[in-house]
Amino acid sequence: EPLDLSVVDVSFISLKIVLPAIKALLKPTGQVLCLIKPQFEAGKEKVGKKGVVREPATHKAVLDGFVALADSLGFRILGLTFSPVKGPEGNIEFLGHLSLADVSGIRPDTAAVVEQAHRTLDKGE
Repeated sequence: EPLDLSVVDVSFISLKIVLPAIKALLKPTGQVLCLIKPQFEAGKEKVGKKGVVREPATHKAVLDGFVALADSLGFRILGLTFSPVKGPEGNIEFLGHLSLADVSGIRPDTAAVVEQAHRTLDKGE
């Protein structure tokens, strides 16, 4: 039976590979909540020690890629923000809320999301 909702938290694989397969499992109005892990979306040359992505420009590129992927698969973006909890090694991670339903989506300001994430989560480093 097709799914109403899929919640995605994958490691060592890109959402570029996972999202098309998930789309095939969803109802026509299905939704997806994705944890976007830059260390698995950015190229290896963009990932630092212990697999940590620190550069805001890389975070923005990852989010821009996520937006483009969602668009290419026919998803509407309902939300895009940063996770309030860093990954185990200190990675800033992001959350994307997608829908296949014919609803008004948003055009996220990826630069603002990244800037707010760093301003909030980089305190004390």
